[in-house]
Parts: sequence; C-alpha cells; structure tokens
Amino acid sequence: MNRHEVEILYDSGKEPTVAKLLEYDADNNRLKKKIAQLEKNSKTSSKPPSSDSPQDKAPESEPLKKDSKKRKPGGQPGCKGTSREPVSVEDVDELIPHYADKCENRSKVSPQDDTADVIGEPFRWPVTEIEPVKARVTEHQGHTTLCECHTSAELPPEIVKSNFGPRLSGILAYLAVVLHVSRRGSCEFCNTLI
Repeated sequence: MNRHEVEILYDSGKEPTVAKLLEYDADNNRLKKKIAQLEKNSKTSSKPPSSDSPQDKAPESEPLKKDSKKRKPGGQPGCKGTSREPVSVEDVDELIPHYADKCENRSKVSPQDDTADVIGEPFRWPVTEIEPVKARVTEHQGHTTLCECHTSAELPPEIVKSNFGPRLSGILAYLAVVLHVSRRGSCEFCNTLI
C-alpha cells in the first residue's frame, strides 16, 4: 500500500478501516507462524538433524583458544589410574635379566651378568605368551580275538560319544555358547590351531 491508498482508506470511515486492519493483523500473525516454523531446526525442536536444510547449517565453530580450559585426553590430574596387576615372582616361568651395555656418561662397558654392580630392585616387565598348541591324538583300538565266534572288543561308552576329548569339547562349547561363534567359525578355529 502506498500513502495515497492509505489516505483513501482512512477517509472511507471507521468500519472499512477496522476491517482492513484486522485483515492485516491476521496476515501478520499467519506470517509470524510461518517464519517461526521455518526457523525451527534440530537444535531448537525435536526434529531430527537430517531434516535441517544445508543452507541453515551453522558454520563450523571457531577452534578453541590456547587459554581455554579444554581437558587434554587421558587421565586427569587427581584421577586414580588403572593398570594390570603385576605378576607375582612365583608365577614367572622364565626370568631373563638385562643389564646396561655401557655407562651413559663414560661409555665404559658394563658386565652383562651377575657380576655387575646392581643398585636397588630391577624394574619388571612381564610378557605373557601362550605355548604353541599341539593336538594330542589318542587312538583307541578295539581288537577282535580269535575264538569260535570272533568276538570284538567294545570301546567304553564315554569314548565312543565323541571324537573330541573333554578339553577340546569345552573350548568348542565356549566358542559356541559364550562367544556365539558359528559352526563354520569353530571348524576354521580347529583347522587353524590343530
């Protein structure tokens, strides 16, 4: 509307002016609702992030300044750390001592055995390893004896139940029940290790 149209509306009287103002107010309210709807995004409503338009995406936030109080990765000051329990000396199967090759300051060669002048307790670094797995195969043989009816020996029922011993059966049960390994995975496991 320009100024001339507004003056004509004003001169037309109270009733047409009020009607036109109410019409403009309804249009104004409708447009405000539309703007509010368009301004909604995943951060200001329950809409999913995928519904945000690419134009409305906020620019990347500025990198934090050096003096900000962002925490560094890892354990924080005052936090009790966690680590693996040390292996007791009685549980160690093999002990390999290591000595310094030479003195750091004088390049003097140090003895590499018990004759070295050792100060204090050594620092310990246990390395745990599993022995190579080798299947132990036991064959049970049933012999037929020479007699009138040629009687064959019967194998014990606990042996005939399976071709696997109790330990291997336990490992296969653990793989299937606890770790949910398929039969194919169990077969691959046996073919690889045994």
